[in-house]
Amino acid sequence: MQTLNKNNKVLFVLASLNGGGAERLSVDLANNASEMGMDVSLFVGNYTGPYVEQISHSVQVKRGSGAGLSKSLFSLAQLIRKGEFDYIFCSQEYVICITYFALLLSGKAGSCKLIAREASTPSVNVIKNFKGKLFKRLIKQVYASVDTLIAPTASVKEDIVQFYGINRRVEVLANPIDEYKIKREALENACSESLPEPYIVTVGRLIESKGVQTILAAMSKAKSSKFSLVVLGEGEFKSDLENLTRQYGLEDRVVYLGFKSNPFPYIAKAGLFVLASRYEGMPNALIQASILGVPCCSSLSTGVVKELVDDSCIFQYGNDKELTTILDRVFEDKELPVNKNYSFLSPKQFIENVFEF
Repeated sequence: MQTLNKNNKVLFVLASLNGGGAERLSVDLANNASEMGMDVSLFVGNYTGPYVEQISHSVQVKRGSGAGLSKSLFSLAQLIRKGEFDYIFCSQEYVICITYFALLLSGKAGSCKLIAREASTPSVNVIKNFKGKLFKRLIKQVYASVDTLIAPTASVKEDIVQFYGINRRVEVLANPIDEYKIKREALENACSESLPEPYIVTVGRLIESKGVQTILAAMSKAKSSKFSLVVLGEGEFKSDLENLTRQYGLEDRVVYLGFKSNPFPYIAKAGLFVLASRYEGMPNALIQASILGVPCCSSLSTGVVKELVDDSCIFQYGNDKELTTILDRVFEDKELPVNKNYSFLSPKQFIENVFEF
C-alpha cells in the first residue's frame, strides 16, 4: 500500500460532461483532490454538458477533439507523456479502454498508475451481439492490466470477476457522498416550476432499464389518485414514456422536467423517492434521497438496496403490482417507509483510499 502524497499530479479522464453519474463523480473528485492540495488536471474528450460550470477554477482543464473520446486518443497520449502524472483516474468501460491505450502510447505505463473504476454491472450492461463480444474480450484484457481496479459494491466485484473471467484483485470502494453539499444544494431556490404535491420523484437517464414505465403502470392501478410523479432526466426512451403516460390517462399527474444539474430541491420536497431500475452499480440517487430524509422504495437493482431500504419497500424489477401495493400503503394508508442508516465515505475519504491502494 502506498502513502497518500498530496503533492501528487493526478489526471482525471472523461468522455464528456453530460449529465451522468460517472461524470458528476469525476468532477466532484477532481474538485476535492484539488482542494486537498493535489496538482489536478481534467481531460475531457467533448467539453460540453451541464457539469462544465461545476469544475473548480483550480482544476486544469484539457480539452479533446470535441468528438468521441477515441478521436482524442493521440492528444490524450501526448498529454500523459508530457504531464508527468503520478496517477490517472477514469470510470466506465469505454473511457477506461481509451485511457489505457493512451497510456501505452505515451510510454509512461511503468511510471504512471492507472486507476480504473467499473461503474455498473457488466453482465447486464455489455451488449450481447458480435460487437459486444469483441468489446468484452478487449475489456477483459484491459481490466487484467490496469494498476488498480475498483468496484462500487461486492456484487459488482463478483460480476466483474465472473463475467470477464479475470483473476486479479478488485478493490471494493463505495461511491463517495458529499452529505454537506447535498443538503446545502437542496436548500437552493432551484424549483422554478410549480409542482403538484404530494408527488413521488424518480431520477435517472430515461432508458427502458431504468423502469419508469413500471412506475407509470403502478400509478394507473393505485387506489389513490391524489399524488403525482416528477421525472428528472433525459434519454431516448422519453417519447415512449410520454406515450405510456397518455395511454394510462396520467397526463395531469406526470411532469417530465428533463435533466437538472441540481436535482436535490426536487428530491427534498417529494413525498416518496422511487428507484425502479433493472440494475445499478451503486444507486447514488437513492442514497442522496435517503440523506435528505425522503422516504424511499426501490427495485432490487443491487445488493446495496437492502442496506438502504426496508424489505417491505423493495419490489422486483418490472413488477408494477408490487409497486402498486407500496404506493397504496404510502398514499392510501399513510404508512411512510422508514429508511435504514447507511455509512458512506466523503469525497476526500474516497480520494485518500483510492490513492493508497
